[in-house]
Amino acid sequence: MAKKEDHTLIIAKAFSKQRLSFKEIKECESWSITQLITEMGLNYIQAGEVIKWRVLSLAAHSGSSNNEIIE
Repeated sequence: MAKKEDHTLIIAKAFSKQRLSFKEIKECESWSITQLITEMGLNYIQAGEVIKWRVLSLAAHSGSSNNEIIE
């Protein structure tokens, strides 16, 4: 399991709209909204933003062969 600091960094990157690395995406792919709320202290809106940003970062990595960035 990853360190708490790694989780905090992923959440901070999601809030600041910084693209996640593929390693970070893999690390947080099992996170659910419930887990983010109960274990990491986020509210429902914040948890949804983290999940959404993970999906967008993954899509950006998938499209990176064309140097596309999804915002």
